[in-house]
Amino acid sequence: MSVPFADLPGFCDPVSLSGLSPDTPVLLAYSGGADSGALLRLLVRTCRVHGAPLTVLHVQHGIRGEEALRDLEFCRSQAEALGVPFLFRETDVPALAAKHGTSLETEARDARYRLLGQAMDELGIPILVTAHHADDNLETVLFRMARGTGLQGLCGIAPVRPCPELCALPGAVLIRPLLHVSKMDILDYCVREKIPFVEDSTNAEDGCTRNRLRHTVLPALKQVFPQVDEAVAALCDRLREDDSVLKDVTEQALDGCASWILGRFRIRLDAFQDQPPALRARILRELAVRSGLPLPESIHLEPLLKGDPAFLTRTDWPGGVRILKSGKHLCIGLAEDQSLLFPPGYLRLGVQDYPELLLRISVSEAVCPDAFARVPSPSSTSEKDFFRYSTTAYLKYAMMEHPSPLMWRSRLPGDTLRQGGRTLDVRKLLTDARIPADCRSGLPVLTDGETVFWVPLPGTPGGRIADGLSPLPGEKCLKLTVDYHAYWREK
Repeated sequence: MSVPFADLPGFCDPVSLSGLSPDTPVLLAYSGGADSGALLRLLVRTCRVHGAPLTVLHVQHGIRGEEALRDLEFCRSQAEALGVPFLFRETDVPALAAKHGTSLETEARDARYRLLGQAMDELGIPILVTAHHADDNLETVLFRMARGTGLQGLCGIAPVRPCPELCALPGAVLIRPLLHVSKMDILDYCVREKIPFVEDSTNAEDGCTRNRLRHTVLPALKQVFPQVDEAVAALCDRLREDDSVLKDVTEQALDGCASWILGRFRIRLDAFQDQPPALRARILRELAVRSGLPLPESIHLEPLLKGDPAFLTRTDWPGGVRILKSGKHLCIGLAEDQSLLFPPGYLRLGVQDYPELLLRISVSEAVCPDAFARVPSPSSTSEKDFFRYSTTAYLKYAMMEHPSPLMWRSRLPGDTLRQGGRTLDVRKLLTDARIPADCRSGLPVLTDGETVFWVPLPGTPGGRIADGLSPLPGEKCLKLTVDYHAYWREK
């Protein structure tokens, strides 16, 4: 929404854009440059009209020494002159970049948004405003095009978007009111309104990709197409409308092929591969967003979209994301995710539920039935089929008096079980029993910490019991039952 009193064509009222109450507090990321300086004056006017409190925050990145200190004092003085509350935060970007192995540009951006988000939470300010303009949007689109982006990348910088990754406040949004204003118009506005600003000397350097685009590519492009920034801004608006429609289609397709189970998303391969490649890529990106995982780039998605068999076995994306084929499903999650490990715990009488793993363990005292009765049904319809598979074993009661306390835990590499005079690999037992690959770390085994005594396999009579532990019919014993959700067996 353009506001007439702003006196800068293309400026959009951030309070109205947010969709929140007109008097909602606003936080401005203020660097002291021409862009944020012009935006500060515009926000002072618009926030007064709406009765919205305005606060500015300046971030010191620890890069430019004395020049950065000059900028800090300049920003403080400008805010005070306008009667706007001023805050600043400090960080050491060079140290963070060295620690994380990232560029100064990337680390500075990440650190800046992290500090802005923290301030939003601390102050209860759900609207963050930044001074990105039409030239910034043009640079972004060109940069993404050069890297082979898709439709979402060509949408450029969003003028308004939710920002839950920055701030936990309900309805928190990030607003860019100058996206339809060119850099030249901003500079002209600063001259006309006598708005002082400072120059960041690093903007004149060609050390980063964006600066080289800004100093070489954009001037040449504007010589041929003087209004290219406005044209690309309009293109981005149209593409965002197309993207919105495709998002709705993606939601419908996702509902038909993916489910949240055992702490991660599982995708039905048949339904997934029936989707057009464009929707497959969107489904994976949407699942990454819902899982709180880093977004994959096109280069990481290409093998899957082509149906590469090697990719369908297992692949890792940057950021520790793993795609794992599990029977007729693809599972997406963090490679080092520990949430699916069965939590270690001592054997005790009673019922223990593990809702996060979709299973239940029941232990009781019993009398061992005869051989025929000892074969349990492999399936159960209890609780409306929530527990589809059930495995029951009878162990000698003397196990409760074993020298070492008995405990449940996940399978460990190298675990074996002695049965029928043979040494069985527990890993192979789980594979042969068709336990989904993404579930195996959550299946409990009974041990004394080292020796495996019982492996309860979903849907198998008795599972696997170590030699010498089965009681005689009529003998006092322990009855152990593990009930499993349907997802514990491949279909």
